[in-house]
Amino acid sequence: MAVGILAIVLSAVAAAGTGVADRMQEVVITAVAVVLYVCGGNAFNDSLDGDVDSTAHPDRPIPVGAIDPGMAKLVGIGLMLVSAAVSILLLGGASAAIVAAACILLVLYELLLKRLGPIGNVTIAIITGMSVLLGGFSGGDPVAVIWLTAMVFTVTLGREIYKDMADIEGDRIARVTLPMKVGPEAAGLMAALFYIVACAICLMRSFSDPVYYAGILPAAVAVYGIAHGWSDPDRADTCGKVCLLLLMLITAAAALY
Repeated sequence: MAVGILAIVLSAVAAAGTGVADRMQEVVITAVAVVLYVCGGNAFNDSLDGDVDSTAHPDRPIPVGAIDPGMAKLVGIGLMLVSAAVSILLLGGASAAIVAAACILLVLYELLLKRLGPIGNVTIAIITGMSVLLGGFSGGDPVAVIWLTAMVFTVTLGREIYKDMADIEGDRIARVTLPMKVGPEAAGLMAALFYIVACAICLMRSFSDPVYYAGILPAAVAVYGIAHGWSDPDRADTCGKVCLLLLMLITAAAALY
């Protein structure tokens, strides 16, 4: 949830620069819509993943019996519907279409796409990129965040592969993931490549804006995560989160300075 809010705020800054203060109403409404569909998607996911989580994440609320799966499903669907309604009524246009598409993709992911391995990974990366694009619309200039959207997409794709590497035993119950298809070694190489591509995009932008020289920081974090990716994919996933935050901060800083 916090990552979703940051994605909206920082991408709005990246789009509007110092003018973001004049668009705070749109930014806040967009952030609320994103938080609603992210929370709804998480609840819907947990309601369907009880068997997998009992092996991979036995401490989660549903495996320990703290939350009823049926109630979690209803809450998840309800939150996504509210998110779509908020965006249609208060944002409209392209933003409402993106929110609605994200909600539909989240449901399709849980019911079908997640079981198709790499297609599911790409779907989550697209949904995450949509949050950045929404921030761009709330800031009034979605074109300004195209490169940031690409960076977020590629890092997220790498993170999803690392997550599948970490959950490989639990996922055998219901899914055929990329690490199962090509092996953890090859999957780790692919995840590493996506991290590297995202950081390379950031550093390449330094040719037009020196602020992007700071891309060496997320690159260092990415390399650290990659180095531990095969032995500890959870750590590599955490490094991906830090990398995402740094890339968004750098892009926002470039817009301000």
